Amino acid sequence: MDKEKSKVRASLLRKRAEKILSKNPQDIQAPASSDILKLIHELNIQQIELGIQNEETRRLQLVLDETRDRFQQLYDYAPTGFFTLNPNSLIAEVNLTGSKLLGTEKHQLIGTSFTAYISTDSQDNFQGHQKEVFKTGHEGNCEIKMLKADNTLFHAQLRSIPVMEKEGKINFIRTAVTDITERKKSEETLRASEENFRNSMNNSPLGIRIVSESGQTLYANQAILDIYGYHNTEELNLITVNQRFTPASYAELCTRREKREHSKPAEESYEISIVRLDGTVRRLQVFQKEVLWGGKPHFQIIYQDITERKQAEEMAQAIT
Repeated sequence: MDKEKSKVRASLLRKRAEKILSKNPQDIQAPASSDILKLIHELNIQQIELGIQNEETRRLQLVLDETRDRFQQLYDYAPTGFFTLNPNSLIAEVNLTGSKLLGTEKHQLIGTSFTAYISTDSQDNFQGHQKEVFKTGHEGNCEIKMLKADNTLFHAQLRSIPVMEKEGKINFIRTAVTDITERKKSEETLRASEENFRNSMNNSPLGIRIVSESGQTLYANQAILDIYGYHNTEELNLITVNQRFTPASYAELCTRREKREHSKPAEESYEISIVRLDGTVRRLQVFQKEVLWGGKPHFQIIYQDITERKQAEEMAQAIT
């Protein structure tokens, strides 16, 4: 296929040269034999062909230079830091974003060790990541702590891919480095908030459960376990829903679920009668609302034991 293309190109090139020559014929002062004239004609054709080829080469070179410059700009000013590393973690290439990320000029980074910018407690994690990519030839990801030139610590996410040479040999890996410090701060803030929320629920005198839409208990504080008479959340989940309520309350619960599928109220408040592990019945006031738990929507249900209050009300009504 390539040979055919070359033949076609050569044919087109000759036609162009002959057309140019026909417009600018060479003056021959002295008589010459047909062989000499033919040779002169052929030389002129070849000279014009070379001129056309040189012009095409210059044009292609300009296009290549423009493409290279455009790629270099995209590479340097990409929002992610790019590093090319050899098996010894030496930096072979780096873009401007990567140099700014580390607070060091590009020319000062070339040939230096990438590990010099990694926190001590993240060295093993990075070494394992790098070795795995070189060994398997597959993309790898990891999160580490890195240091800028002024020793400022930041969290980084690394994504590395192998650079395949001839015969599948891997001499370098290209590593994209993204600063995820703000994301880590947000995660830590969320974790602390969830921890405080969990502690407040654990210490609450009211029973609190986090329940999935399917009815599975994801979290139960000690107060609700005491109300039901169970020791842990696992025991609570082993008992089916209809076994945890009196028949009348279970029927009310099913009706409420059917209505919720249509109206989906943000909050609900109602009373139920539950059956404890020892078989006794307790009357509870329930407050239910939708909350995010582990980043997903679930239900937070708060229980207040009103058994004594309901008994007192019944006794008062009986007396009257």
